Parts: sequence; C-alpha cells; structure tokens
Amino acid sequence: MPNSSRQIVSRYRIQFLILFVLFLYLTSFFTYNSNNAKQDTVINTSTTTSTSTKDKDNHNHNNHNNNNNNNNNNNNHNIKDRTNDDEDDDKARNRQQQHRTKNEKFDSTIVTLGYTLHSDGMPSRILKDRVDTAVDLYQQLQAEGSNPLLVFSGKGKGDTTTDEFEYKSEADAMRDMAINSDANIDESAIYMDLESTNTAENAKNTLTRLIAEGINRVFVVTSDFHMLRAQYIFNTIFPPKYELNFVVTLTTEKTQKSMLAQEKQLYLSSQKDLEGLGMLGTDSALGYHPFRNLPRWNMIEREIEVDIRNDRVLDTDAKCADYGSNHGYFSLKLAQKLPNAKIVSLEGEAMNEYKNAQETHEGKILELGLDNNYLCKTRVKYDMFAQLVSKKHVYEYQLCLSVFHWFGMENREVFETVLFNHLMNAKTTFIELPEPMIYTGKEGQHEWNKVNKWYDGRNEDKVFEDLQKRYNMDMTWKILGALSHENKTVRKVIRVDVKHADRQPLPLSELKNIYGCSAK
Repeated sequence: MPNSSRQIVSRYRIQFLILFVLFLYLTSFFTYNSNNAKQDTVINTSTTTSTSTKDKDNHNHNNHNNNNNNNNNNNNHNIKDRTNDDEDDDKARNRQQQHRTKNEKFDSTIVTLGYTLHSDGMPSRILKDRVDTAVDLYQQLQAEGSNPLLVFSGKGKGDTTTDEFEYKSEADAMRDMAINSDANIDESAIYMDLESTNTAENAKNTLTRLIAEGINRVFVVTSDFHMLRAQYIFNTIFPPKYELNFVVTLTTEKTQKSMLAQEKQLYLSSQKDLEGLGMLGTDSALGYHPFRNLPRWNMIEREIEVDIRNDRVLDTDAKCADYGSNHGYFSLKLAQKLPNAKIVSLEGEAMNEYKNAQETHEGKILELGLDNNYLCKTRVKYDMFAQLVSKKHVYEYQLCLSVFHWFGMENREVFETVLFNHLMNAKTTFIELPEPMIYTGKEGQHEWNKVNKWYDGRNEDKVFEDLQKRYNMDMTWKILGALSHENKTVRKVIRVDVKHADRQPLPLSELKNIYGCSAK
C-alpha cells in the first residue's frame, strides 16, 4: 500500500503542485480583503519615553515631578503616546505642517545637543536616540498647534575634508536623521549651528538666534548623563524670562555609570567655557564662591517667573528666608524680585573666611535702598525649625543653599526629622544638599562622616521619597540643575513644594525671638 501511494504522488506531482499554489493564492487574496475591511480598527502605537519624571507637560509648578523621579530634571516635557492615522489623514496633516512651517512664525524651539561622531563620521547610538526624541517632541508640539524650530549643533573636529567621512559635523548628521524620519520635517524648520564646539557655545549661539526669532519657549534635548550639566549651562546663559524645558533621552545603566566620572570632570571645563564667554558675572565682592551665584540665582528666578505666570499670589504679609545669607547676594536679589515680601536673611559668620559678610550685606541694603530685607545676625540651630512648625509658621519661599550640612545632625533619624521640619516651614524651598556618595574624609566635605549616615546609601530622590512616606507629606520636588563645588563634588539645586493647611507667616518680632537675632 505505501508503494502504491508513492506511485500516485509521483505520477500526479505536477497536478499536486498546481493545486498547492492555487491554495496559497486564494488564501492570500481573502486575507488581503479581510485586512482592508478592518483597517479602521487597527491601531499601531508608537511610544517614546524621553523624560525622567514621566509627568504631564508641567509648566505650572504644581505639576512639577511628583516623587518617583530618578533624575527629576525640571520643567521636563513628557512625550505622549502617538497613534498612526490612516494614510489620507497623514498626508493632509503633513501638508498642513509644511504650510505652517514655511508661512508662520516659530513659537518654540527644540535644541538637540550633539554627541561625538564615530571615527568614520557616522552617528553614535546616543546621538541617534537624541534625534529620535527631538523628532517625537516636534511631532507632538505640531499636533498641539505649535510651530517649533529645530536647532542642531556641533562643529566638526579634525580633518573631515575628504570623502571618507560620512558626515562633516554632528549637526549634519542630526539634520539628515531628522529629514529622513517619518515626521516629514521641512528643511525650513531646521537651524544648523556649525560653529559651537561645546555646550556653552551651543547655548550662547542658540540664544542669539532665538533673540532674532523672538522665541521664548525652549526645549533642550540631551542624554540623562549629560542633563545636569546642560541645565547648569543653559540656566546660566539664558535669562530667566526664557521658559526652559529639559527633555531627557534615557541611556543604559552601564552608559550612565561609565560617563559619571567624565561628566564630573567636564563641570570644570564648562565653568571655564562660561567664564570665557563672560557669562558668570564679575561682582566678586558679593557671595560665597561667586562663580556659582549667577547660575543658582537664574535657576531660582526662573522658577519664580513660572509661578508668576501661573498666577501665584503672595500673602499680604508674605515672608521669605535665606539661611546662610553670607554677603547677601540671594537675599538682595529676592528682595528686589519680590518687593511686597519681607526677606529674612540669617547669617552667623560660621567661617572666618567671611567674617565681614554681614557688614557687606548691610552696606548693600543701604546702597540699594531696600526696606524689605532684614538681616538677622544669629547662629542657626536646627531646633529653631521645630519651633516654627509648632507655631504653624510658613514662608513663601526659603533658600538653604549649601548650608544644611552645617546643622550638625548626628544620624539618619535626626537628619530626616530636621529636614522634615525645615521643609514644613515654607511653601517652596530651594535647597542644596551634599552630593550623595560614600565619603572617606579626603574630599573636603564638612561633616563627611555624618553625611554618610544621613544618606545611608540613598540619593536625593530616595531621601525625599522616604520623607514623604514617613510623614505622609503632600510634597513634590524637582532637580533644577547641579554645580561643581570647590571640593570637586557636584551638588544639585532642588525645588521642593509642600502644601500646607492653616499656616500663616509669623510677625517679624516673633521670628526675631525664635532665631535669637543679635542687635549688633
């Protein structure tokens, strides 16, 4: 029987083959028609995660990251999920976008920071991911009715005059990737900065172009490992009236770790780049290490500008505090920014290096004719925070920049209690904490052994998360940027917002009693 079957198959093998081919054709035909009939129900979803906070577009400070951010880079813009429309809608939308780009004024800009090309002139994975993030953001802003300008920067280095190099510059590579994407980006929507060789030059050249275009809304796209330094540089160069949003492209944990030491070293070169461009200010008479003053104040003032645009209203008797006011740089700026608020500056001259700080501050108050800046000469102790909490006091804003580690907390428990009390004393706190790392005593960090106990292996985000859970706080925070200090550590400037109920500013006379202000 088996032999008979083989004979039949052998005799009619051509007929079998024809029937099989016919079967495949009919199957493909019916499947094609079935798919066409259902095309309106098929959705292809493309999602790009490009922010560390994964919050909604947060131009209102109340929407700033909420607690579960790994990098918390501020005013971060979330790239939303997108769905593909049918082909006709895509064509119509693309024609509309091209018309808008060519005929309407740009109202925002997306600055994509460059990254070194491979030796053959080809873009790296890191650079490709940055462009992908920028393209996704471009499409989202277009869908929202905006008309963004794309800025690609990066001057070629070395001899790239021969044809062996695929691209002559990072900007060229980014432009081609954007043009060849499926976003249908018109060349008129792209500005090429071929002169900048570092992030500081890129920021300055971009600002010059935006002044000419009249654009105030800016999105800066870069990788997670580069974000803090990009925030530092752009906040320094861009005046506070500009709305800066930072959009992070995620890299692998391995990449982040490998770039950590290099990025810390690059802070020093970035400072020199900014100094070379004349962007760090020249008033050396005011402030504790004045090269850090302008960047930090720009970060803070930009946040206050956002609050003002979002109609934040100050209490009639609103007060602000500046702990460790030193020569008064930040207090004086705050007093001029908020003329209807009383600024309480607290300085005890803990370091002999600045023994004349109070006199300098008092002189500036008189010189500027400020009647809303009170200088309290005292040595701040952390039990003062608890007294303010018990009396239900609240500041509108308080600054605690690079002084929290001077309060002498012995361990993690006390550190968290003091930090809680401190944050409860204000609606908004701008604070710098020591860099989270394992100190050995060689770094020059004050109270380094205690700092190790405070963090207990955590970073700033985990500290705030633990604090929020422990005290059930209605609190949000975000990282505005970071600066390199004289001991080569990198400290982040963090904004913390706490919602309060039934708390009011105490009279100045009562604050003087709690702080023990000297009459000298």
